[in-house]
Amino acid sequence: MLSIFILFGCKNDKSNDKSNENEVEKASNIFKVTVSVIAKKNDDFCLLYTEDGSIDFKNGSIWQNVKGSENEQQVEFYLPKDVYPTQFRIDFGLNKEQEDIVLKRIVFEYNGNKKEVVGNELRLLFRPDESKCTFDGNTGIIKAIIKDGQKQSPSLYPQESNLGPELAKLAK
Repeated sequence: MLSIFILFGCKNDKSNDKSNENEVEKASNIFKVTVSVIAKKNDDFCLLYTEDGSIDFKNGSIWQNVKGSENEQQVEFYLPKDVYPTQFRIDFGLNKEQEDIVLKRIVFEYNGNKKEVVGNELRLLFRPDESKCTFDGNTGIIKAIIKDGQKQSPSLYPQESNLGPELAKLAK
């Protein structure tokens, strides 16, 4: 009887190993972007991406709910399986009551490779949509612009010639 128990025990272990292998394989084909921010009010952020090197962000978008907090928090975006982005835009919410947002860091991850963007490097890879916000690369403060009495929804666009090559390095 003991040998039957061991046989079944091994079978179950192998089943778990296969399950773990599938999870690792699945994760290796998924591009992840983590944006670390301070956003004091509840909001919805959007990560937009392209796969053709352009900044025509009409086809790829991922929305993420953000709970307001005085503390830094991570907002994670997972691109669809086997999608490899060439450019990103980040829209920092729709809540017109949102205070200034502080961008602390952005982390790109793909297939075991990781690129963390902090400090001045943030402004080397991203620029504000000047019709909607300002962005201080030294402090990370994103300030929405008020136009015609309406608070705009802030967005950071890529510095295409800098961001594209950095993203390409993660695929190697």
